Amino acid sequence: MRLKDRRTGPVSCSRRRPARRGGLRPWLHAPGSLTARLRAHGTVTVEVLFQGHARLWPQERAALGRATGHVREVVLHVDGRAAVWARSCAPLPAVKGPWRAIKGLGTRPLAELLFAQRQVVREPLAAHRLPRCSPERAHLAQAWAHLHPGAGQPPGEPPSWCRHSIFRHRGHPLQVLESFAAWVGALHTPESALGLPYTGRMLFSRRIEHCQVCGTPVEYKIPEDDNRERAVCPSCSHIHYVNPLNVVGTVPAWEDQVLLCKRNIEPRKGYWTLPAGFMELGETTAEGAARETDEEAGAHIEMQDLYCVLNVVSAGQVHLFYRARLLDTQFAPGPETMEARLFRYSEIPWEDLAFRTVKLTLERYFADRETGQFGVHCADIR
Repeated sequence: MRLKDRRTGPVSCSRRRPARRGGLRPWLHAPGSLTARLRAHGTVTVEVLFQGHARLWPQERAALGRATGHVREVVLHVDGRAAVWARSCAPLPAVKGPWRAIKGLGTRPLAELLFAQRQVVREPLAAHRLPRCSPERAHLAQAWAHLHPGAGQPPGEPPSWCRHSIFRHRGHPLQVLESFAAWVGALHTPESALGLPYTGRMLFSRRIEHCQVCGTPVEYKIPEDDNRERAVCPSCSHIHYVNPLNVVGTVPAWEDQVLLCKRNIEPRKGYWTLPAGFMELGETTAEGAARETDEEAGAHIEMQDLYCVLNVVSAGQVHLFYRARLLDTQFAPGPETMEARLFRYSEIPWEDLAFRTVKLTLERYFADRETGQFGVHCADIR
């Protein structure tokens, strides 16, 4: 039996028994960003096979209630080897509305849109095997056969197991189908390698070992009339109190862009952040935020109002971000910054942001910018 794909011609329908789900089970049901999970195993690149207006498949028509829509088909490669074939589709009104940024993704992963905003809600995942000899299976096989060998290996058998789910942004649906190459099932992804790194990784140990008054090794116990453990000196009885640290920074804006810095120091070296750092003695929070912006980005700014107060409980920190207006676009990054550059909303490297507080602040900033009203945001991160 031979099937004809509407774009690429005839495709043979193999009678070979499809591969069992086996080791793919964790991948088929894993929550969160698939791109982040793949990045734990190598460099992920996106090959765009098709993007544009097209007829939807029967299942897509049933899910979206449309006969046609905006379709994007890509292959995700890990270190050059084809790993996942993915197809996303949305009604045309959605692509002109909340999902409009999808048209400008280029070779960036869709995850940058799906996991960048709190307004995006994901419906439950559904895993299934593409029916043998189905038009969908034939279409995928045709695309897979035309891929170039990667990492010295041919693409191999086309995927048969897939998962799909619907993402809704302000009620507008976007369906994503992801089908996995069999070799991906052999990859084990540690949970510690997944997701956006939390700001807790910024915390260096602040455990006190010796008395700051007399140098005697301290003991940890609950002092009298207290309710939590402290470092207490057994020699001079001095009690050491460790309190949260303040991290201060800015959201420097130029028209519809914000300034981000690529970190040149650990933790999170090579990842993007807003200019920020620890507050110093003898300065106000606003003065500290302006100083950090100058030291990290060499940017000339006009300080504006306090914008975000984020309690990072697990790190023992409070992050305060101020809005700031850039006076020009000439930057002179300091030694802690590899690069300083401006980003529009659609260009922000959401999956390469250094800290969760930066992501939350940027989400709120661009949401407020749409309404033209900026307030003060407070949030707790545990």
